Amino acid sequence: MLGWGAPGDMWGGARVLPWLTRDEAGPEQGCYAGDVGVGDWSIVEQPVTEAVHSSISAYLEATLRTLTDGPANLMRDDVPGLAWGCPIWDNPERPGMLDAFAHWTPIH
Repeated sequence: MLGWGAPGDMWGGARVLPWLTRDEAGPEQGCYAGDVGVGDWSIVEQPVTEAVHSSISAYLEATLRTLTDGPANLMRDDVPGLAWGCPIWDNPERPGMLDAFAHWTPIH
């Protein structure tokens, strides 16, 4: 587990585990899982935000609904798409991907 309150701890003592990244260039932001649920983390902005989903199961159920039923922006501004056969979320109005965006197609 990360963040056990050591001096200079950028996680602010949070008992969370970063487990997903939304950054193709490197793990600088993404989702965390912890005893408080699933939320967002970033080394650039506030390290750990309030949990958005109560558990990993709730997160995965919301992801399934987003992928199968839509709407595409059910979970946030980034919408699911495929690039090179891989599911990738991005905001088509403000793309954040580098090379992959040219090959990205929204699912819905």
